[in-house]
Amino acid sequence: MLAAVLLTAVAGLVDFHAFIRMWRSSRIDFLNAMAAFVGVLLLGILQGILLAALISVLLLLALSSTPHVAILGRIPGTTQYSDMRRHPENEPLIGTLAFRPEASLFYLNAEYVVEYILAQLETADAKSPLSVVCDLMDLAGARMLAELYEHLRTRGITLTVVNAHGRVRDLLRAEGLDAKIQGIVRGATISDTLRAIDDDAPKVSSSESEIQ
Repeated sequence: MLAAVLLTAVAGLVDFHAFIRMWRSSRIDFLNAMAAFVGVLLLGILQGILLAALISVLLLLALSSTPHVAILGRIPGTTQYSDMRRHPENEPLIGTLAFRPEASLFYLNAEYVVEYILAQLETADAKSPLSVVCDLMDLAGARMLAELYEHLRTRGITLTVVNAHGRVRDLLRAEGLDAKIQGIVRGATISDTLRAIDDDAPKVSSSESEIQ
């Protein structure tokens, strides 16, 4: 009788439906929940909770250090841009590499973003871009953009920042990057920036195109 009462009480403490939802929606949350569950069973309540908290911090650091960087392409028939990896039907940009870090940039992941963009410039799909456009929403430090600017400048590639929040624009101006990086203005969009880049690009005359 006592064993039946204990099993009934313990069964009510475990939400199996929540485990199933986490498995379907987020494997990271599922693994963290399983670590907490097993930790409590093997180590006790306090030690199990501390173990789960430690694992959560480690997982958060791991995810933050390698954020997803979306290479943007034009949605057909629109002036909107989205991730080429998620939407292969998007139209690739010619002469421009546009990207969007899908996480806040700070010291832990800045180097990863710079290395990722430089690696993209080396791929065959890059088609020797003359400009790089960064769709930037949030930034904790300007070191990443300053480092990326120096790498691009040595290759003769311009860097433009669009959609930056007011605090980010203030930070970039305080670092003196507004005189180097283009597009640090309010209301700058990817569509307007690409249109300006196309207008500034040297045009090939009809006679030259026939010779080519």
